[in-house]
Amino acid sequence: MPTYVFFLTNHLGEPFEAHELEFPDDQQAFNHAEILAARQYPVEIRRGGELIKQIPMGEWQAEDWLKPHLGPWPLT
Repeated sequence: MPTYVFFLTNHLGEPFEAHELEFPDDQQAFNHAEILAARQYPVEIRRGGELIKQIPMGEWQAEDWLKPHLGPWPLT
């Protein structure tokens, strides 16, 4: 099975954490990356050192305690 490296990136696009996992094919690796992205982490996927896909983070939602401090949402 191919080994994939998932790099979690910060708001500047710089990798700050890496996870190495094996998957039988690219699609299953992409599915795993989508789960990470939904948790607010932009993800770079590499196989054999080569970048094969970048997935942006999911849509941001303010936590309930923060919403009153942000004013009307969405901002207009």
